Amino acid sequence: AIPYYLYKKHGYNSYIATYENEKGYKNLSKEINGVNLTFVKKTGFGEMFDGILFLVKNSLNVDILNLYHLSVKSALWAYVYKLTNKKGIIYLKTDASYATINKIKRSRLRRIIINKLLNLADVVSVESTPILNELKAVLENNYLLLPNGYFEDNNQDGIIRKEKIILFVGRVSAPEKNVDLLVNAFIHAGLDKGWKLVLVGPYSDEFYHKIEKICDQFGYKIGENVHFLGSITDRKILNSIYCKSAVFVLPSEYESYGIVLVEALRKGCYLIGSENIPSFDEIVDFGKYGTTIDINSISSFSNVLHDTAVAHIDDNDRIKCQIEYAENCFCWNTIIDVLNNRIQDALANVKDWEDD
Repeated sequence: AIPYYLYKKHGYNSYIATYENEKGYKNLSKEINGVNLTFVKKTGFGEMFDGILFLVKNSLNVDILNLYHLSVKSALWAYVYKLTNKKGIIYLKTDASYATINKIKRSRLRRIIINKLLNLADVVSVESTPILNELKAVLENNYLLLPNGYFEDNNQDGIIRKEKIILFVGRVSAPEKNVDLLVNAFIHAGLDKGWKLVLVGPYSDEFYHKIEKICDQFGYKIGENVHFLGSITDRKILNSIYCKSAVFVLPSEYESYGIVLVEALRKGCYLIGSENIPSFDEIVDFGKYGTTIDINSISSFSNVLHDTAVAHIDDNDRIKCQIEYAENCFCWNTIIDVLNNRIQDALANVKDWEDD
């Protein structure tokens, strides 16, 4: 999103450096038209080494390097970039979770490395206030609070028609996403059989059969009560599912942000999320548009699921206010201006330093 909106709104010549994981990248022009790909050579020595080799060869052609995560890998890449391009600007998007902060707190060596990374970066953004406060308590920096946003939907007609659908979007079979817990909570919520649990995202055969057994045990059926839709790359189709879903649930053990929450917010879904998502309170405007759950209590989870599903299926006034809130606070088209201003300030500082 960031390279695309910097290109679209502010005319940056944006590239994404990646392995050539597929031929042609047929969805590139459809999803982020105007952003270019440049391929990193896979040597067999690992991602960290391949990134270093790429930067040694290409850093002088990169004015602004956008790195992600508070990691040793990012620190090494930042060091190599600054070593080979002293005029270059580094923008670090921390994308940190509570788990990330805890790792930094537990290891003095990691704190030293991450502090070096922060000092090398010219712009450092943090996605949520709780993580910002946690980071400030461990490592000082001039952090920029910059939430994630949603892609603008040119097909949005302003009409949201909700159905009895509870939605999850993400890596369905990833253990940290807790989808098996969600299925159990859905089954035990006591909702009428008109309600459906829809799971969007990749999943393994092993996980599918696990859920199938759980459903069979309680008289539920996959394809009737619980639906596996797999990965959906067509954003128009995904948006239509958001628009129909009354409730969106993200019961993760940990998340750095949860961009799908913002996408669901924009489409008027009432949000349910775990207490381990640092951005959740800000996304739901502190309880107006969502509720947190205790993922350690299936009965509590089930009760929240039942109460919110019943109460919010036809809550049209809340849906209208929620969409306006999303447009005001989480639109990339607006968020990107804040980032661009900080990057331009960093570029101006480099120019002033050169002039001196």
